[in-house]
Parts: sequence; structure tokens; C-alpha cells
Amino acid sequence: MLGFDGHGSHAQFVAVPNYSLNKLPDDIGDAEGALIEPLAVAVHGVRQGGVRVGDVVAIVGAGMIGLCALAVAKASGASEVFVSEPLEARRQRARKMGATVLDPSSGNVEVEIRDMTAGHAADVAIDCVGLEASLNSALALSRKGGRVALVGIIPTRPTIDIDRIGLDERELVGSLAYADDFPRAIGLVADGRVKLGDFITGRIPLRDIVELGFETMERDASNQIRIVVDTQAT
Repeated sequence: MLGFDGHGSHAQFVAVPNYSLNKLPDDIGDAEGALIEPLAVAVHGVRQGGVRVGDVVAIVGAGMIGLCALAVAKASGASEVFVSEPLEARRQRARKMGATVLDPSSGNVEVEIRDMTAGHAADVAIDCVGLEASLNSALALSRKGGRVALVGIIPTRPTIDIDRIGLDERELVGSLAYADDFPRAIGLVADGRVKLGDFITGRIPLRDIVELGFETMERDASNQIRIVVDTQAT
């Protein structure tokens, strides 16, 4: 994977193997094409979660991956998608995309989701953050016998409530990046089920990648989803 276990594109030149290339349809622009990669992460996570038509889905985190997972879950036929996110600006984005939002900083999201689903909770929960707290939240938001997909990469060894897996028969599955998911992601954009343009919060020339790119994402993370670099801009 370029930029993960192989050199990424911050080098002056990058050799890309032809088997990793995917042709974009003419009606998908360069800016949207640049976001196929994170969309593929979400496609893989939703696929690992086994989302089926009519499922109730809960997503922890409403950053780029979480919002993409929301879009993919809806495109996959989820009857309702809940999104748990502490930042108001991100909750607003999720709400505009049709999610029922939960604020983990102001209440017990486990109780809230059960109240709103007649005690059922989520058939599938997807952790798009990658923290001990977010994984435990995903476990709490899922129903007994449900499925939890871990999309976020946890940097430490987490402590979890093992009874939610052992006694409640939840299934916990991993999800690392993507595996043959680019064609699926491209298809979702090509047929209009996912609109990647909605996730672009800024466009900058290459010369401004540090100040208006990385530093803006750090300083204003709650209001930024993806800043696209236009390599042709002068």
C-alpha cells in the first residue's frame, strides 16, 4: 500500500505498480478521484462489518472515514445510521447526510441508542476513530449477537469489556485499509450514491501544502474534512 508499507507520494518520484492502478470514469474529476482512497477504507470497513439491507448501523467518529462509512452504509441499504461524535461541526455534517447523531460528551449514548431502537441497538457498529474509548463505545452501541468492525488503528493495547463479546456473542472483526475495494468505491461515486465533493472543505495549490494544508487540518480539525491539493495550480 503506497504511503503505508511502501513509499508514498511525498517523494519527488514514485514508482507505482500497474496492478494498483484503477481507471476513473471521465465524469469523476481529479479532486473527487483523490478521495477514492479514503472512501475505499470505508467501503472495506462496511464490508467487513457485514452490513445488510435493513440493518441499523452505528458509527463512532465523524471524520472523513466516519462520514464515508455513513454514506456507504446508507448506500448498502441500512435502515438507519447513528453517528456518535463529540464535535458539533462534525455532528452537523453527519446530520445533513441523514444520520441520527449522538453526542458522547453530553449523555449515555448506549442508553440513547437503545431508547431510539426499542431496546434493539445497532446490528453493526463501526469504530472509525481507533482509541480504547471508541472501541468500547462501538461495543456498547451494538446489540447482543451484533457485529463490530474496527476500522481505526489503535496505537496501544486496549482494555475492553470482554463480556460484551463472550457473554453477549458480539463479533469483533478487524478492517485494515482496503482489499480490492477501489472498484467498489469508484462505482459508488460514478452512479451518484456517494458525493465526494461534499467532503472537500478546501482546495489549495501545492506550494501552500504546509501552511494551508497540514497546519489548517491541525488547527481547525473540527471544521475540515479533506483539503485537496491542486498540483496544476500556479
